[in-house]
Amino acid sequence: MIWRRFRETGLRTDLSPTQSRPPVQMTFETTLIALFAFLGLTVFCGWRGARNPDPKKGPRLIPWRLIMVLAAAAMFVLIVHLAGLAGVVPVQGPVR
Repeated sequence: MIWRRFRETGLRTDLSPTQSRPPVQMTFETTLIALFAFLGLTVFCGWRGARNPDPKKGPRLIPWRLIMVLAAAAMFVLIVHLAGLAGVVPVQGPVR
């Protein structure tokens, strides 16, 4: 039923229902682009979150500090991913 709708709408139909698509991997360049995008988002949200509140405009409706922390956490994940792409392996402790 779903595949019939895909054929009617002209979407990709070269895969049968039993085939799966190959996994999409983030390349080094894509990871760097995402890292710099999150860096910009972190800096922007840090700037907006550090501004003094303006009571005439009302309360802030966007939690800039929370977005900044989440973007920084995403940057950490991307740095670890870049290290994995570069071939860095985790250090193992002493064998007992």
